[in-house]
Formats: sequence, structure tokens, C-alpha cells
Amino acid sequence: MAFVGRGLFRSPTFLVFLLFCICCKSDAKPIKTTNADNDASPSIALELLNGRFNPQSREDFAAVPTKYSSRKQYLDRRTLVAFEKLATAALKDGFHVQAVSATRNFTTQKAIWDQKFSGQRPVG
Repeated sequence: MAFVGRGLFRSPTFLVFLLFCICCKSDAKPIKTTNADNDASPSIALELLNGRFNPQSREDFAAVPTKYSSRKQYLDRRTLVAFEKLATAALKDGFHVQAVSATRNFTTQKAIWDQKFSGQRPVG
């Protein structure tokens, strides 16, 4: 551990991350991959990949319920189902989960970036 005490290695966040990596075992199942010839591979609409869409007008997106968010936000329906399961389980353990930041299309993300770059919005 000759590097401890200098730069990144002195960071408490890095040390917690390192401890997590060393000590934690994952029960996650490996991701199944498919080859290009298999028709079972998922297809994703180009407008989703390039961020040129409005989540309010898409059937595959839904509004985050107000009990989980103080403002109007949208998530992919599959993500919202998983989020609600997580929030319900967390509540049983005494944690109140809120969605702070959800789907952003290209226009919204660019506006945020421009505001941060120009100093109109704080970074961090």
C-alpha cells in the first residue's frame, strides 16, 4: 500500500469503492448475449438512441408518480416498474426514495450542459 496517502488513493470515496470491490459478492446473473443473426435481440428506436424524442408523447414512457417526485418526470415503463419495486422495498426498511433526475432528451441535456458551461447553473 505504498500509494496510500497520495492523490486519488487518499480519497475516502476511493477507499470505500475499493473495499466494496474486494468484499462484495454479486448474485447478479450474467447478461445473455445474442449474435447479430438472432432475431431475438432487442431493437431500439433510433430517436431513443440519439435523444431526439419527447418522453411525454411516447407510449413506452410513463410519468413518475407524485409520491416519488416533486416535479413532472418520465421513465421508460420497464424502468418505472423496477423503480417502484425498489421504492416499496426501501420503504419497508425505513427509507423514502425519490426520483431526482429521470429521462432527459437531447434538448434538455444540452440546455443543462450549456447552463453549466456558461456559469448560469452550478456544477456539482
